[in-house]
Amino acid sequence: MFGNIRCSGGSGSSNSYSNPDTSGWGAITNSMSGIGTSIGKSFGNLTNSQKKAQLAEAIRQAQEASSTRKANSFKPPVQFSGKWKKVTISTDDSTYYIDENTLMRGKDSVFYWALSDDPKPDTFGDRSWATYNQADCNLMAYKRLTLNTYKQSMARQLTSQIEHSPDKEWNFPSPRTVKYTMVKEACGKNTIPVEEVEEEEIWLNCESDITITLRIFPETKEFILFRDRIKYSEDGDFINFVDFIDHPDEEDNKKYLKYENKLNRITGKFTQLAYRKSGTLDYDPDTNTFASNYEFRNKWEYQCSKEDPLF
Repeated sequence: MFGNIRCSGGSGSSNSYSNPDTSGWGAITNSMSGIGTSIGKSFGNLTNSQKKAQLAEAIRQAQEASSTRKANSFKPPVQFSGKWKKVTISTDDSTYYIDENTLMRGKDSVFYWALSDDPKPDTFGDRSWATYNQADCNLMAYKRLTLNTYKQSMARQLTSQIEHSPDKEWNFPSPRTVKYTMVKEACGKNTIPVEEVEEEEIWLNCESDITITLRIFPETKEFILFRDRIKYSEDGDFINFVDFIDHPDEEDNKKYLKYENKLNRITGKFTQLAYRKSGTLDYDPDTNTFASNYEFRNKWEYQCSKEDPLF
């Protein structure tokens, strides 16, 4: 990363969890046919990152074993109870449920059965789907571990059962979607409110004849150079952004100065081109509009402090 980088949020916040129930981890362990036999007992003493890494490795080994032996290397440690709690309805009238009776909650992970129930059969003749999932309540992400399909609604008349294909990567659903709502419901009190999560912010000190400070927000792809927070675009090794400054003495002369900025996020070289309004207008025949014309005034080059590539 360049310069001073402050990352916050994530797991381990002291006020995120309250007396989590870890009793279900033993069942997870027992379901893995000897793989990771100490996971259930050790989870209570491991950090969140260690727990996730250990469980991820167990699932990886289960995937590898299933591809070579076709054995039940990973299967849900508990079957759903059938007492489904309704969570939400999608725009196509599908109803989504969670089985709270078999939900297993650790400190930052939750394992749960979910059910999708459609108003009519799909092209394969199935009406409902039950999945066993793992949710990370810090990331607000999930992995699907198994999938069962059913001919009838509410998980009746099994048609297929898949136990060997857990998702390898986390799925990150967008807020206000069905998947996000399901993760939030499964996490319950484990969910970290959005307002408590600080976003990553990167500070760059860039030097030439003078020193300027540039603030980068990778998650939202925004920057602050002078005052306002503005979007930037990416182009290979570069991030590009345009900034404007109003005239200090003329209130009606907005965007008096224009700065075209280019930052090489690998080398840390920062180039800035400055323009000033010329008083003339340019006509754009495509949009049938006039825009202010700018004349070139100056060019500056800076070297920003860095340790590793920016992103």
